[in-house]
Amino acid sequence: MTKEEIIRSEFLEAASLLFQQYGLQKTTMEDIAKALGKGKSTLYYYFSNKDEVFQAVVLKEIDEVFNAVRSKVIEAQTAKEKLAAYAANNINEIRGKTILYKLVCGELKGNLSKFMFKLREHFDLKEIEILKEILTFGVFSGEFTAIGNKDINVLSHLIVSALRGIEVDMFIENKIPDLEDQIDHLVGILIRGLA
Repeated sequence: MTKEEIIRSEFLEAASLLFQQYGLQKTTMEDIAKALGKGKSTLYYYFSNKDEVFQAVVLKEIDEVFNAVRSKVIEAQTAKEKLAAYAANNINEIRGKTILYKLVCGELKGNLSKFMFKLREHFDLKEIEILKEILTFGVFSGEFTAIGNKDINVLSHLIVSALRGIEVDMFIENKIPDLEDQIDHLVGILIRGLA
């Protein structure tokens, strides 16, 4: 990493801790700069405003979730194991990211609607990418016989949408409090429909 990348990353770490502790509204650019012992002008060199800092923090958390999930998917040997690893780890990783989790749960409010749309699109595209890889692997390995190559794109989108709905029910409305205990069973049902 370059010196500028290191400083930018340090600002994001400091901002993340402040957002967790005080929330988006109460955290100021001055607070973020002070947390690193830097002046506001240095922070403004890297970020135009607090919303831009917040967006960078959330996008960093999304990328961390994506990389952790992808790592677990790669470790799995079969397409069925990869799909199960994807579903279980996606939910666990989101729960572990305080800012992203609070955002998903609607705790962080404000003028974030345009950003939320970009955030969802960014996250969905990454998840669709992983699912396409898993489904393609399953078709070529002969594990998923009920689908063909032409179905992979649409099915990837459908699975992401379904899981997003489950996450909303689980995180925001607490309708499925023990979902993590049932994830293997639910993935089994999905796979039996694919095989």
